[in-house]
Amino acid sequence: MEPTEQFEPATALDQILTPNQDGYRLALHHAADIAAALQEQTERAYRVAVTDRETEGDMVFESELAVQPSLFELRGTALEDALYLEGILHAARTYRLRPELIERLEAAVDHHHDLVVLLAECAVAAARPDQD
Repeated sequence: MEPTEQFEPATALDQILTPNQDGYRLALHHAADIAAALQEQTERAYRVAVTDRETEGDMVFESELAVQPSLFELRGTALEDALYLEGILHAARTYRLRPELIERLEAAVDHHHDLVVLLAECAVAAARPDQD
């Protein structure tokens, strides 16, 4: 069955994140528009985090081992993001995009890889020392 209405994203952020029927997403050109979309993204993330806490209740970590599964999950997400960023960086270099963008992408990739290492170290630290 064909939908009778085409979904129209409500905000610029929705248009950035949601491809149109041709598979294209919105890219912003003006600093004010970019700042507004970033602010909206931040506000959404905080609303989701607050809603999740209200729905699931406060997290209870009664031991170091109780923290470990969340650390593995976060590390996996961070690693996937780092690899995705590497792909964007590779494309930026391939198409010789502006050096400023490439430098910032390099910094973002390095930061994500540092985060992956830190989360792995946290997962190790969550193990019981007497279990080695």
